[in-house]
Amino acid sequence: MYYNIHHKVEYKSAIDELQNDLYQQQFLAAFNVTDYDEHIISSSLSHIIKDLKCDVLFDKLISKVVGHNVLSENIEDSFVFLFSYDYFEDFHKVLNHFYLDGVLSQELVDNITVSS
Repeated sequence: MYYNIHHKVEYKSAIDELQNDLYQQQFLAAFNVTDYDEHIISSSLSHIIKDLKCDVLFDKLISKVVGHNVLSENIEDSFVFLFSYDYFEDFHKVLNHFYLDGVLSQELVDNITVSS
């Protein structure tokens, strides 16, 4: 699999000095890489988008992001936003649920609050 749903992503509860390092380590581990590899991560993101597009909640999720992403209204570009520091921990739970149960969780999608 191109994304490791089984990797534990939990950095926000760590002490402040460790949070950023933990985020970076856990982000890489979720994509099964030890160093940032743009090709692998980009390819994985494309697969994830393709998988999620079949779920009716995907539009709700992506509209949250597109509406707050002033840099782009492109779905793919905006989707990357969900992997940023502020949202990755919660979005990883969304992906975990989706890949284990086959559907997006309304509750988990609602937990992602995108701020401007």
